[in-house]
Amino acid sequence: MSPSPREARGALVKRQSRPLPAEVLHDRLCSEVIDSALAVQTALGPFYDGALYRNALVVELRRRGIRCHKSVKLTVTFRSEVVGSFEADLVVDEQILVKLTAEGQLDPRHKNQVLRGLGASGLRLGLLLDFGGPELQFSRIL
Repeated sequence: MSPSPREARGALVKRQSRPLPAEVLHDRLCSEVIDSALAVQTALGPFYDGALYRNALVVELRRRGIRCHKSVKLTVTFRSEVVGSFEADLVVDEQILVKLTAEGQLDPRHKNQVLRGLGASGLRLGLLLDFGGPELQFSRIL
């Protein structure tokens, strides 16, 4: 016996009220970070160093109600012992590691830095942002 239209609507509402999967939340947060970076790039242009863009991005993210921390020191362990550290430019909502540059191009060495940071932090998503050209360049790194 099929459910009545009222029961079907109730089941639909129940399905929609489930928590969203982590991947969807990461995608939304990633989109917010990129949108914030685009706002910074549009306002400031390509003429400054990376530290200035990092500070401006922090202002924009916090204005949008998104938690972020700049210059986050992460420790690297080997066999349960700390063997070094890695400094992340920005960690957003304790979910996304962000590397910022202002060189005008995305460089493979920056991607490697993001990958090292992901390994050190245990985070699963990284963003590489370059503010140095006329348009923002970015790469999402898993």
